[in-house]
This record gives sequence, structure tokens and C-alpha cells, in this order.
Amino acid sequence: MPAGSDAPAQDRPVLAVDVGGTKIAAGVVTGAHVSDKVRLATPQRPTLGDLVDAVRDAVARVPDVPGPVAVATAGAVRDGALRALNDTFDVPDWQPFAAPLSRALDRPVVLLNDAQAATWGEFRHGAGVGTSSMVFLTVSTGIGGGIVAGGRLLVGRQGLAGSVGQIRLDPGDPESPTLESRASGSGLAQRATALFGRPVTAERVLSGDDGAVRSLVSDLHRLVAGVVANLTATIDPELVVVGGGVGLSPGTLDGIRGALLEFPPLYRPAVKAAVLGHDAGLVGCADWLSSLPSRAQG
Repeated sequence: MPAGSDAPAQDRPVLAVDVGGTKIAAGVVTGAHVSDKVRLATPQRPTLGDLVDAVRDAVARVPDVPGPVAVATAGAVRDGALRALNDTFDVPDWQPFAAPLSRALDRPVVLLNDAQAATWGEFRHGAGVGTSSMVFLTVSTGIGGGIVAGGRLLVGRQGLAGSVGQIRLDPGDPESPTLESRASGSGLAQRATALFGRPVTAERVLSGDDGAVRSLVSDLHRLVAGVVANLTATIDPELVVVGGGVGLSPGTLDGIRGALLEFPPLYRPAVKAAVLGHDAGLVGCADWLSSLPSRAQG
């Protein structure tokens, strides 16, 4: 159904792209359905120009859909500019990203952080349907997140809203480890490698049954539950949705729920599994564009 028809905006197909640290996905999104999806490898430590070229390559492999392109991307997003939050991208400071993408694609572009996009996707078409407030945590190689309050996605002054993985475990110590450094897949692997004196993957930790490995997994549950309780004291969401390869691994959700039982009932929100999987970012940024057409940037 072409853009410009009489169908509701959310029912029209949208060309969407999800720019991650390792993969770039593109597809045609209609509601919660993604078709004609392609996945390409993200260049290693890409510059902004590399990212523009990679997005253009991905879009060229997807059937054309009239109208703006919705782009979700790793890194902080502010007013169409991008800033890397780690060494995945070689974009150290705020650099215009929507504008060069728009020129390369010859159409308007709407830009959103990938974790915020996934949050909006789960809220609109996934586990958060029917709620008005929700926190999303994606626990994978890293930890990202997003917040919906009063039916609105929080973006923040610098695009940092919902960066749950960057929460300091000792709030009074600026050098304290972050949640991501301790409870993500990469954090688990680093801790296990230091413990055993040999390389150990996160998959091995999560599937292991010896005492030392189980202690690391229990610590992950405890740390995530603690942050959930603190977010509840701050935001008081109806629901916390957990996704990501680590978050959805067997036993993780139950472990987080169990660790939450150590907190008073007031700080125990409902915790559910994400349902959109790898498509959450594509679905979310497409819906964001359709819901807020005035945000299209030329």
C-alpha cells in the first residue's frame, strides 16, 4: 500500500534500517510485520562516511517504498546528530548523521537511538501493548534500554534517556563499574575469563552448572534486579520488558524475578520477556516515523 493512500499512517509500509555495532538490517515494515529484510555486516570501527555508505548499500537491496526512511542506530542521537558511546563507531563527538543520510538516499530521514527504537517497538506492538508506562532492557553483548512514560518515549536532552547499561553500580563513585560492564554478555565473559584464567564465552557461563559459573550468573540476576528496583523508585513503570540474547537465555528472566523478591513489594514491577526479537528496532523506528511524521528531517 503506497504512502499517500487513505490508510492510517501506522498501516502504511515504511522503509526502515537498524544500524548496530556488528550488523545493519533493513526491511519494509508494516505495523509489526517486517518483509524483504536484508542483513549486512557493519564495517569495523566505521567513520560517519562508512556508516552512510553502508546504510545506502542496505537500502539499495530492499524494495523501494515512497516516503521518509526510518533509521535506528547505536550511539546517542540528538537533533539528527550522532555520538558514539563506545569504540564501536569512530564517531567521537556529535556529528550530523540524518542530513548526510538524507542526501545519500535522496529522501528525508528520521533518526532514533536503536535501544529507544526497540523500546517503542515493544511498547506499540510487543510485550508492552496495553500499558502506558514501560521500561525496556536489552541484555546482550552490551546493555541498552529505553523508557516510555505516560505513553511517550523519553529521549532526553542528549538522547541518553534509558541508557540503563551505563548506570553506575555505586552511584557515588564516578569510577564505579557500570551495569553493562558487570552484567552484559561481554561483562560475563570478561569476569569468567579472569576467574578461570582462560577465555570463557558468555554462552559457556550461562549454560554452565559448576558453582563458580553459577555464582556469576546469580550476580547478573542480582545486579539487574537492583537496577530494576531503583528504576521503579524513579519511574514507577507498569512493566519491565527484558530482551537480548542474555536476557532471553533460559533461566535469566526467572532469575531476575527471583532476585526482585529480595526487595519490598513496592519496588517489584511486572517483568516480561520481549517478543519482537531482532525486529524490535526496525518495527519501533518505523512506527515512530509513522506516528510522528513531523519529525522527518531533510
